Amino acid sequence: MVNRLVHLAKYQSVQDLDNPESELISAIEFELLNKSLRSFPDPANPCLKQGEQVYLLIRNKSSISLNIAVLDLEPTWEISQIPIRGIEAPFYQLQSGEEVSTKLRFAVPAGEGYKRVKETLKLFATRGAGDFRWLTLPPLDNELRGRTTRGMSSSTTPLGKLLEGIGEDPEQTPLQTRAIYEPDASAEWLTKQIQISISA
Repeated sequence: MVNRLVHLAKYQSVQDLDNPESELISAIEFELLNKSLRSFPDPANPCLKQGEQVYLLIRNKSSISLNIAVLDLEPTWEISQIPIRGIEAPFYQLQSGEEVSTKLRFAVPAGEGYKRVKETLKLFATRGAGDFRWLTLPPLDNELRGRTTRGMSSSTTPLGKLLEGIGEDPEQTPLQTRAIYEPDASAEWLTKQIQISISA
């Protein structure tokens, strides 16, 4: 029961993670396009049929390169990372003016109660480095993956420390028990998200 509550709290923390005061707010274009590479009528909440082909478009409109990652917050309470251009890495470096599109298909999870679901794609972009795999979670009731099982090194950047803090293994003793990291509202990172409705 405790593990379930920890899992749900982590999922909600990732879902809520935002930085509306970011200086990079207009630096990234993040959109889901249909198979004809056109926008959906409601770009913030596109409605898809199971197996429908779509494209995730990310464009860097800033004058500097940005490190990006896209997380998939799934209806099974799993959080996975979408490999940009098929590259499995902590992040993808998107150059100034660069545009990438990733072909995707979504499926409704197996089992009763999964006829129509909502799924969220969440983009993280930062000027610095950050290992966004800290935020991944298995489906609910599967064993939580912690730092010791992922083999990741401790970060030195403020955003990296935040990611580690959210993804910390609950079985390990925290390094600091009395101090809570509070992100700087002017930090050079941002998030954007698209909520998708998928029907069987």
